[in-house]
Amino acid sequence: MKLLVVGAGPKAMAIAAKAQALEFCGYKVPQVIILEKSGAAANWTGGFGYTDGQQSLGTPPEKDVGFPYSSDLYDSSNVARYMQANFSWQAYQVLGAHSYGDWIDRGRNHPLHGEWAEYLNWVLDATDCQIVRGDVKRITPKGELWKVEYDSPETGKIESQEVDGIVLTGPGPAKLLPNAVPEHERILDGANFWQSLTRFGHLEEDDEPLIVIGSGETAAAVVVQLIQLRRGREVPILIVNRHGTIFSRGEGYFENRIFTDPGLWANLEIEERRRIIERADRGVISVAAHRSIGTAKDIYHVTVDVKGIDIERDFASTDPDGPNVERLYVLGTKGESIAGQYIIVAIGFDAWWWTQWLPDNFRGNFSDDDFRRKAEEEITEDLAIPEKFLKPKLHVPMLSGIAQGPGYPNLSCLGHLSDYILGPYVKALS
Repeated sequence: MKLLVVGAGPKAMAIAAKAQALEFCGYKVPQVIILEKSGAAANWTGGFGYTDGQQSLGTPPEKDVGFPYSSDLYDSSNVARYMQANFSWQAYQVLGAHSYGDWIDRGRNHPLHGEWAEYLNWVLDATDCQIVRGDVKRITPKGELWKVEYDSPETGKIESQEVDGIVLTGPGPAKLLPNAVPEHERILDGANFWQSLTRFGHLEEDDEPLIVIGSGETAAAVVVQLIQLRRGREVPILIVNRHGTIFSRGEGYFENRIFTDPGLWANLEIEERRRIIERADRGVISVAAHRSIGTAKDIYHVTVDVKGIDIERDFASTDPDGPNVERLYVLGTKGESIAGQYIIVAIGFDAWWWTQWLPDNFRGNFSDDDFRRKAEEEITEDLAIPEKFLKPKLHVPMLSGIAQGPGYPNLSCLGHLSDYILGPYVKALS
């Protein structure tokens, strides 16, 4: 059997490592193929957007590709020992030419994103799994299999593979505002902002503010970075969203536990699950980011339901920069208009981006909001779209938070994620 994982990030590494551990412990496992257009852990390195590689990892590194090292599907003790010895963060510190003692003595600091990428590459090198370079163009159900077509940089042609299941990982592209956003070098999003940091070296104190649209972790990371980029200059930063503020995430035992142990999730009603995710994950930021923003000067919150962005061109201006002066404005649904010298749309990422790869007869259903909501509520234990909606297996951990637990879309329980995704394909050898 073949299981294809699109994207070579933490989830892919967790699945590849777990497959190898299971095989070592006597299980028959599928062939894991990782299809990646850029490179292993590309989105964590700082070279492809989403981060500059110098941001601190939000979760502790002990929540690695095997965490929490328990399972009710397999012989947990043997598999856990193999994972701990070969793929854990501690093993990386000991075996990967790092100083485990130094890391402990320095307070077990969270690694930078770039350092996390190095760890993920180390995991990949320790497995038998190989990455296939390619950019997905189309996925088509073909009986009990998927036909995956991708643009191969090695052959310069469209190649294809038939696989038993597909796992879709990665954040997806930045979410869009209700109205189309015009292209402009001073209008950025949560992905390309990190590739544009050098532009902020010429900020003027008497110019318009920097505007960040959003209320969650993406917006918080951008604001924290802008605070550093100001370098003491009194350039105001406006955080614009419907709430008029940003909320910090709870860091107590219960909040952490529901991310680590998705089994606690099953006893909650759907609407209660949505409320918990809103309070503990989406639309909230880490305590550290909240503290950094709260102690900085010239940070303001503006309550606006943003609908779009406008560019005003002043052809009559005598500005020395030229007659075609451009000013940017955030537009609200109630007629608000807020000027800014830079606008960063940091409202998160589109976890449904992959529907563009489906055939037309499937894509129509998956573009409907009510259909999506229903599908999210019924995602199965193996983190797959229910067969009544789509067959064969299409695993979508980024969409599984409501149905299966808030830890699956992020890094909070990669060990459980790999267990349940691999479950349908693993057999015990007699």
